[in-house]
Amino acid sequence: MLGTEAAGDDSWLWAWANEASSLPETILRSAHHLRAVGQKQGPELLATRGSSLDGMSGHEVAIVCTGLLGTGPYYRGPYDGGALFFTIENVTLPDVDSVRISTVLTQVISSFAVDHRIASRSFLLDLGYMIDENASQMHGLKTSAPTVCFDFDAAGRLSNLAVSIAATSGAPR
Repeated sequence: MLGTEAAGDDSWLWAWANEASSLPETILRSAHHLRAVGQKQGPELLATRGSSLDGMSGHEVAIVCTGLLGTGPYYRGPYDGGALFFTIENVTLPDVDSVRISTVLTQVISSFAVDHRIASRSFLLDLGYMIDENASQMHGLKTSAPTVCFDFDAAGRLSNLAVSIAATSGAPR
């Protein structure tokens, strides 16, 4: 469990700070780890019991947390007045077809202020693709899967996404 987002005042409360919940320590392990990171190197949000999200969302906090923790995905569990967020560990992502790759990436970059190149690279690496890239292009290569090609403009924004018709044969280059 990471924490909760309150809709009424747009605030965040870490699971370790929610003493009224009496959560077992095994459920608080990730939140305690993030607190320690925040105390040593920041950002302050990680070490503060609760705070205003100041225009961020619980999704954005959870994305940063899962990146820092190196865990798999997170889940948002809505409840009346807010939502709780927790990580899902030891999960193997299913094979994702090329249509789904393009759908997910376009949804992410249109919904969140993310670096398009980093988001694209991270997503493909999580799906088991090997990456071949230069300043303006990125190719995702995977055995028995279509090659995914990304073009980036001078500002690093995704400008084109294409998928080859045939799957790559043999080992990725």
